[in-house]
Amino acid sequence: MAEDYFKIRIAKSVRLAVPLTYIETVVSVEPRSICPIPGVRGDFLGVVNRRGNLTWVLDLSRYLGLGYFPHHPGREVTAVVVANRSYAEGGDGAEPKRYLACAVEELEGAFAATRTKAIAKPMKPKLQKLFAKVAYQGARGIAILEPTALFRDLHGPVPDLTAP
Repeated sequence: MAEDYFKIRIAKSVRLAVPLTYIETVVSVEPRSICPIPGVRGDFLGVVNRRGNLTWVLDLSRYLGLGYFPHHPGREVTAVVVANRSYAEGGDGAEPKRYLACAVEELEGAFAATRTKAIAKPMKPKLQKLFAKVAYQGARGIAILEPTALFRDLHGPVPDLTAP
């Protein structure tokens, strides 16, 4: 059975696919609405208030070692909001619902993969955890970002800023 993916561009020529079942929404955020948090890792741009809930905003390009997210004055930041699927799929409820807004350069839309294939080439250990497969749209392959691995790699669950 073919799975659906959402294609994003995070750097000039770097495109990724995210399983559509992990994506909650796409948001456009004014840079001044992103509140930086002192003392956190540099690849987090800060948090943003989404409907009364604080959501971390991740510079996905920097996190993957591709350089800083290009901030353009007067231009909103586009982010794909990814859900922690273990909760979203009706886990035991012990883990609070988690979301992460991944800043992207461009949205390229949803597609149905014609096939997927395991990545055979050796990668850096960090990238191996995040990218295990390639999705094909015709003859062109695109690496699949594994959101569960992303949440896990960001030192376990994303910090809950709403807890007392």
